[in-house]
Amino acid sequence: MTTVAPFFDSTILLTYDVTNKGKTADGLGRLNRANVGSSNQKFKGNLGVNWMYNITTANFILRYVSGYD
Repeated sequence: MTTVAPFFDSTILLTYDVTNKGKTADGLGRLNRANVGSSNQKFKGNLGVNWMYNITTANFILRYVSGYD
């Protein structure tokens, strides 16, 4: 029996404020090299297909991560 299952998932981050030493900065889409926050992109997405035939499986995945400002 053959099974083909396409999938899509994504994350959209609307805000990401970083506070360091009492100062708040917009960290969304920035590398944040000068503060304590980790870098976060505005959009991340996965698109793919899972294929299965008896005990054999294969996956194809495309990933997109938006860039930094």
